[in-house]
Amino acid sequence: MSCLTAFRTSLIAAVIALAPQAAAQDPIEVRDLGALDPLEVSAGGETAVNDLWRGSTADSLRAVLSFLPDAEGNGYASGAHAALAAQILSAGARPPEGGRGDTELAWLRADRLLAAAGPRRAFALLQRTPGLERNERLAHIHAETGFALGETAAACRTAESLVDGRDRPYWLRARAFCLALNGQAAAAELSAELAAAIDPYPYFDQLLFALTLGQNSAELPALRSGLMLALARTLAEDEPEVDMDSPSWLRELDRDAPVTPASITVPAAALAEARESEGARRAALLEAVIRQTRDPGAGAIALGVLLGDAAADGRLPEAARRHGRAVADIPVSFETLNYGYRYAFAALLAGDVAAARRWREGLVSGPPRPVFTPDENDFDKPDGDGPAALSPPPMSDASDRPEWSPPPPRDMVRLDLAIAIAADRAGDAPVGALVAARLESLGEAALGEAAALAALGAPVPAELRALLLETPPSPGSPALAAMEVAAYAGANGEAALLAAAALSEEAESPLSLMRAAAALDRAGLRRRALAMLLERLAAETM
Repeated sequence: MSCLTAFRTSLIAAVIALAPQAAAQDPIEVRDLGALDPLEVSAGGETAVNDLWRGSTADSLRAVLSFLPDAEGNGYASGAHAALAAQILSAGARPPEGGRGDTELAWLRADRLLAAAGPRRAFALLQRTPGLERNERLAHIHAETGFALGETAAACRTAESLVDGRDRPYWLRARAFCLALNGQAAAAELSAELAAAIDPYPYFDQLLFALTLGQNSAELPALRSGLMLALARTLAEDEPEVDMDSPSWLRELDRDAPVTPASITVPAAALAEARESEGARRAALLEAVIRQTRDPGAGAIALGVLLGDAAADGRLPEAARRHGRAVADIPVSFETLNYGYRYAFAALLAGDVAAARRWREGLVSGPPRPVFTPDENDFDKPDGDGPAALSPPPMSDASDRPEWSPPPPRDMVRLDLAIAIAADRAGDAPVGALVAARLESLGEAALGEAAALAALGAPVPAELRALLLETPPSPGSPALAAMEVAAYAGANGEAALLAAAALSEEAESPLSLMRAAAALDRAGLRRRALAMLLERLAAETM
């Protein structure tokens, strides 16, 4: 045997001998590559985060999701907290350990997303989720949000294709409604009768029979579900009102609905009408004036008015996400600077720090002065053929312009701090002076943001510690301790959800804000912690 052959034989023998040991040390996980797990599906537009549930188990994630506000409750205390939860719940990710195929986890995630982000995001998630026909609870959320949003065809497809639980009263009534819409009156009434035999619901029967008979309903009963709302829409001229005992996502359906612009011909006239109007008509007119391009000046003023309305209703972040990028194209003038403070915060909430800084400078310096550009006709001409006299006509006196008054220092401090937060410059030295000014001006009301900024590395005055010692003791939510443990363990998804839950469960205390900011930073979600503080400052805009 040659030396080379002997070497090969020895090498093969060594590999065979080491194979069982290697397998024992590094086992290979083998799983069936079937359909996507519901947790791996995103709501659309989100990037998959495969390690989102790293460090989590099915049981730990189930406990965390169960702690969050549910779709039947009153939702979140703050839009910033809801946005934090929605960001995590919308993303598709590899299920946690032991969580693949866990139908309860899939349902809890969809239900909590409905509470945090509203029906459109939950409906979009379930539109992409496979296997709804065999998961009744997921199918129920899909059908309810579909009916409520006017996505009746999709909701009816789910009701028809359902396999598990299809003979329950809700599904019998859902199919009865869908049959009636398709002109199958007899089949619809039979399905409704089968449901009534199990669980009587006279209000549904009243509306369904009105639909099959082609009648209008003069009086609508209490509407407490998406199915009943969809049925009532077929019988009423105006959008029916839901009952106050219905789930919060259904009561706030109009907040989730996009505004349909009105039809206008003269933007300035439409803007004037909008200012005299209220409610949906005012919103539709403002939206139309903003979107038109014939009169940019009217569009700019309409945006300022709309941002003011949104701030008064506590919805400035939503309006900013929709229109904040347009702020960069608005010229600084005396008229637009009247809305400059709102423009600046809208730009910050939309992520445009440069535009916010431009408006900040405009607010301090005032409108730009007119610039004189000489023209040959602007000079006095002497008699005869001699050279023109180099004497331009006198410019208008500065006193002709209205006097500009910058916002009060307190407002400018708030804006400067917001700009630093949006630019992730919380650690810069000037932030310490801004925090000190806020503490001096607002006292206890500014303690939470100051403590949270300290957790994110901001220089804060030593007086903060003394002020914190004077605050009443706060026991805090149990979610805060669980949040910190999750962050230390690297379970970043759980840490973020627990931060949202803890801050919504109680009135924000300085301690809870500081601990939440620190946990989010540790979990790699510093931008979300900064966004939470930015929205707090934006809430003071009005």
